[in-house]
Amino acid sequence: MSTTYSYSRLETFKQCPLKYKLNYIDGIKRKTKPIEAFMGSRFHEAMELLYKDIRFKAPSVNELIEHYNSQWDEKYSENVFIVKKDRTADDYRKIGIEAISSYYKRYHPFNQSRVLGIERVFTFSLDSEDKYRFKAIIDRISQAQDSSYEIHDYKTSSSLPDQQQVDRDIQLALYQIALEKMWQDVKRVRLIWHFVAHDKELISARTKDELGAVKNETIKLINEIEATRGFPAKESFLCKWCSYQEICPKRKHLFSVEGLPENEYKNDEGVVLVSKYAVFESEKERLKKEIDDIEREQDKIKEAAIEFAEREGISLIDGPTARLKIEERQELKPPSKTENSQKWDDLRTFLIQEGKYEEVSTVNYNMFKFALSKSWQGEFAQRVKIFLTENVTKVVKLIKK
Repeated sequence: MSTTYSYSRLETFKQCPLKYKLNYIDGIKRKTKPIEAFMGSRFHEAMELLYKDIRFKAPSVNELIEHYNSQWDEKYSENVFIVKKDRTADDYRKIGIEAISSYYKRYHPFNQSRVLGIERVFTFSLDSEDKYRFKAIIDRISQAQDSSYEIHDYKTSSSLPDQQQVDRDIQLALYQIALEKMWQDVKRVRLIWHFVAHDKELISARTKDELGAVKNETIKLINEIEATRGFPAKESFLCKWCSYQEICPKRKHLFSVEGLPENEYKNDEGVVLVSKYAVFESEKERLKKEIDDIEREQDKIKEAAIEFAEREGISLIDGPTARLKIEERQELKPPSKTENSQKWDDLRTFLIQEGKYEEVSTVNYNMFKFALSKSWQGEFAQRVKIFLTENVTKVVKLIKK
């Protein structure tokens, strides 16, 4: 296996196999990116500037914000797209500025630990045979006064996970595996997430067994990817942020008509087809409701016809173009769980012991009736009938003249 995997590569496959194929197999790269990712990159650049020469002198918060703004202005283009239409580019710019300010205030003078690496790249193997290669880019590596190593990761997302979620996260756990392979004195490691949009720090740690489980889970996922041939598109709420929408079968048409003038949108062939189909679907729903109402009225008439036939001592009622025939049906009915739970359980136990339970599911009435009339015969049928109750029902049929 010659492919070197990364956390983002694995996450892309889990998010959408088709996106994975387009990006990593077909090599179709995209210049466009959602503004959330653009803002995240600019924040990371500010952090890189902050810690680059931290041993000598920390830049001021104003210098960091100035650097952030200059990089924003230089790199912002029409390739950056905004999904949330009620937001502007300046809204996202301000989120980044506020994150820099709150981060600076929280950690100044930045002497909590000694910086060992910024945006450090590690390439390592998950197995002893060098079959499963992995690449990690760590935002920051530090060593605390108690000699513990720290892996720092900056998150600019608007969502804030709970402690259980970060304790299950495999990204920084994989980075810890990389760190332990790089330096032999790595004994204790703290995994630190900085959710800077919330001014929150979440810390976790992993045992050797937990790291082993992460390693095995990752190898299993890599094997799944290597064995995949179909790479289907997978829909989720993340589709709106995807850069491959114009070639994805699940998003292509949505993407092509989005933003069209109203007249052009209404005349689009696909839109016309959906509109016509929706009209008929609405008509079906209307007719279904009418049929339900009609059937309820028919049920009332059936009850009245049965009462009339009983009172008159007849089984056939005449009408102008048809007749109503009233028939009695005698059926052996199994007990229901709600009506007689003990008898239902006794029957269920009997059927399990006789190896017949699977034939009637959970003593489903229709399946039971079919089995008793078609496949269960002789002595066994007689033994089953002990559990049954004779039920007499009256049925009304319309017979045309």
